[in-house]
Amino acid sequence: MENVMATLQNVVNIIKTPASLVGVIALMIGGYYILAGGQEGRQKGKYWIIGAVVGLLIIWLAPEIISWLKTNTGNI
Repeated sequence: MENVMATLQNVVNIIKTPASLVGVIALMIGGYYILAGGQEGRQKGKYWIIGAVVGLLIIWLAPEIISWLKTNTGNI
């Protein structure tokens, strides 16, 4: 079980930086849609921003989730 958790931690560390960059770009695209897209663009931009924020939260909370799993699944 320890090897699985270590592998998950390594994967998260590798993916975190490029995924964060993609999330920031998605936020910028959402902002552009809101500013330049009229009424339809505002709705589209809102979805882009919500998706980007949710994605960034998942990426940045993943190490904490893995740490919690390590602590609470040690008896398996």
